Amino acid sequence: MVDRIFAEGKTKGNGPRCSLCKATGKLFNSHIYPDFFIRSLETKIATGAKGQKQPASIALSTRSDVKGGTKQRGYWEKKLGFKQMLRCQKCEMRLSEYESYFRGFFYGKNPAPLQKQVLGKVVAKDLSASF
Repeated sequence: MVDRIFAEGKTKGNGPRCSLCKATGKLFNSHIYPDFFIRSLETKIATGAKGQKQPASIALSTRSDVKGGTKQRGYWEKKLGFKQMLRCQKCEMRLSEYESYFRGFFYGKNPAPLQKQVLGKVVAKDLSASF
């Protein structure tokens, strides 16, 4: 189905191929996790000689070769592969639209931290406290 949706962008030839439309050409750094999730978990830490505050994210891993912790923004994305050269610009832009819609629908347009939107009415309250 994905091939059919993105078929209009197909080209022939050798070289890197887009993971969605299979077109060859320049690929862009694609987020494995949506960028708004990563940004919502950021904090600011002092870095450099002047101690200027920079955005930083935290990563925890069960891999023995990865010592988790707080690092400047972009470090974990590159080190752990949260960003990879996967898609052409056309597909990356299309997915970006879907990510924006998803974020707005489920989390609203408020700045981080993310908070779920209320969707509909609560039909059952948590009854576990009554047992």
